[in-house]
Amino acid sequence: MTTRKGTIRFASAISGESDAAEAADEVFSSIQGQMEGREVDIVVLFAGAAHKNGLHHVNRLLKEIVNPKHSIGVTGGGVIGSGHELEHSEGLAAIAASLGDVRLRVFCQDDLNWPAVKANPGQLRRNLLGLGARGSGSLLGMEETEEGTEDEVEEPKAVLLFADPFSVPIVNFLPALNAAIPGTPIVGGLASGGVGPGENRLICDGEVLLEGTVGVVLSGDIGVETIVSQGCKAFGKPWVITKARHNLIQEIGGIAVMKAIQKMAEDMEERDRDLLQHGLFVGRVINEYKDRFGRGDFLIRNIVAADQQAGYLAVSDLVRVGQTIQFHVRDKETAKEDMELLLQAHALGGTPAGGILCTCNGRGKAMFEKPNAESKIISDALGSFPIAGFFAGGEIGPIGGENFLHGFTSSLLLFREGSD
Repeated sequence: MTTRKGTIRFASAISGESDAAEAADEVFSSIQGQMEGREVDIVVLFAGAAHKNGLHHVNRLLKEIVNPKHSIGVTGGGVIGSGHELEHSEGLAAIAASLGDVRLRVFCQDDLNWPAVKANPGQLRRNLLGLGARGSGSLLGMEETEEGTEDEVEEPKAVLLFADPFSVPIVNFLPALNAAIPGTPIVGGLASGGVGPGENRLICDGEVLLEGTVGVVLSGDIGVETIVSQGCKAFGKPWVITKARHNLIQEIGGIAVMKAIQKMAEDMEERDRDLLQHGLFVGRVINEYKDRFGRGDFLIRNIVAADQQAGYLAVSDLVRVGQTIQFHVRDKETAKEDMELLLQAHALGGTPAGGILCTCNGRGKAMFEKPNAESKIISDALGSFPIAGFFAGGEIGPIGGENFLHGFTSSLLLFREGSD
């Protein structure tokens, strides 16, 4: 699948072949034909975990057939491409882009000099953007000379990021990136399919890595849009936390949190009350200065324990007095509704030039009870366009202007013709 829009062009393909070389030949031959001789700036690869030991064949064929300037990739338990979702470990998907004047900076973890700069957002920013000192390495594909001063470099439009969950402390890494490039959307996910250290794979400009992070910074004349669908529906009303400790919510609105939930459950519609049997979630407001809170204002977190006697809830996040929360429920219908509603605003801009989808490995058929469901929701809303992605072990995307690690979420990055 390809697009022919202005100065940028995308093409995507997918294969379910069990042999890595055969899958790569199928995917890259399709992409090469779709690009019709245009020089490819970057290819983003998504490989099923079963192909992890065949990635040297994949990289070789990528160079022989497509010969992109840059490539990054990640392994997962399943891959997505061109309307199909292969929820097994033998799939291979890719999206290629010819981007005109758009500027790319491909990086791996060593290029950022992490963790040496974890407490120095200024140096992390300079390493990420290629300004002056680069830590322990140089940004891949870039000249060894300085790119300019801080004042001469424009803010990036977006960052695409993949990480190995066993070697990267993502809960520390993401806040550091947020501080280094505030307001820049970061979209991506954690490698999946591996069950221990060294079992996942990442690709960075033809090199296969067993740990760390890989990514690309995009800047210049390109439009980017992000959609983070957490698949939940709010019920009841927003509450202010009035007593809390670490990850324990003890009181909301001056009463024990469990009593408040019981009261709200009594007032719920029967269908929503049934959803409580499948799970209750806490949505924490990101921007407390808003007058009203709606879809997209809450960071959804799991409830990990409940103490009925004490009336406390433990959540998978740190909480504090004064924060606003609202309780949520989730099932296949709320997940479908959430994605559809979020896509509506983006449909006003027409069909995108391309997209990258990182969705939870607990979604797919397990959530929607039929194959290719999420891909169909997206194409029904936005039309048919090149897209690729994978089923992640954790999804990265922005809520309220800040980037977070999510669970049971879809994080979608859309590309459009620039307007500079």
